Amino acid sequence: MVNEERKPVTILRDADGVAVGVMVETLDMRFALELHQLDGGKAFDWYEAMDRLKELGKDGFDEKQGKIIAAYHKEIGAALREVDGDPLGWEWAVGEYNGSLAWFYYATYGALNHTYKYSSYQVRALLASELIEKLIGPRRLSGAAVEKSEDAE
Repeated sequence: MVNEERKPVTILRDADGVAVGVMVETLDMRFALELHQLDGGKAFDWYEAMDRLKELGKDGFDEKQGKIIAAYHKEIGAALREVDGDPLGWEWAVGEYNGSLAWFYYATYGALNHTYKYSSYQVRALLASELIEKLIGPRRLSGAAVEKSEDAE
């Protein structure tokens, strides 16, 4: 049996082969980013961003997921470019740093940082875990059936 190396970042496709998200899978976590930022890339303060996510019934990425996005920002960026998704920007995470500050993804440096909640940044939602399971099945530690994206530099 050939042991195929899995990539941590893949393009998630529906049954018709249409790209629906960029999936990131680590040893202890699996999540998928939507291809596009909310409302065409509109900037929100953190409070507005959380309200908009709730209104749409969606979740944003948390601090841990933001750190994983930062670790794989080149691979995620390449996958988004491959499927004409919005590039990673300065995007809010759902987690609070403290009462006045919240986490955001800082695309310029591929890092997670914190800033005042009244700053304005874009929002990128996560695909619902139920949709991921419907498309590729429940989370497994090995052999996930996902399409691997082409290496793009």
